[in-house]
Amino acid sequence: MSHFISPTNQPWQANLRGGAIVSFRFPHETEGRDRPKIRPSLVLAVRTIGDQRFALLAYGTTHFRKLPTDQMVSVLEPEELVAASLHEPTQFNSGRTLLVSLDNSGFDIHPTRKTPVLGTLTGRSAAQLGGVRKRLEASPRKTGRRAMPWSRRRERCAVTVERRRGGRTISREQRHV
Repeated sequence: MSHFISPTNQPWQANLRGGAIVSFRFPHETEGRDRPKIRPSLVLAVRTIGDQRFALLAYGTTHFRKLPTDQMVSVLEPEELVAASLHEPTQFNSGRTLLVSLDNSGFDIHPTRKTPVLGTLTGRSAAQLGGVRKRLEASPRKTGRRAMPWSRRRERCAVTVERRRGGRTISREQRHV
């Protein structure tokens, strides 16, 4: 059961915020024949770039790795697990992220709720997210680590956008962002 309550009758994309847990087909770390597995992913931030909204997603796993504390968000407490609609303790790795359009076919939309949103962070895990976001938004020169994808000015570049249906590519276009 999801604890996400849409404040309006707008589609889920209009209400998505940082701290939400979504169901997403996160690609594997290494190339292979296996299809991406649907897993809980943490929305680190949502931004509008041009005329499209994008979400920065962090990989979620129940197999904990030793990561720097400023790079992870752990959902451990029973109340937090319920609010996030997670069945077991989960760690979100901000070192393994994807920037995706909110129209991306990798979001696993629930057939009756019409949303991929499972729940939201609360308590200690929400506080950890605040620290992770501060680190990501800081200048990479100060931290020595990667910053948010939109936090620095860049030249416009060409991006290939694929639309998929049933796992097959139905259209492909180039956008300059």
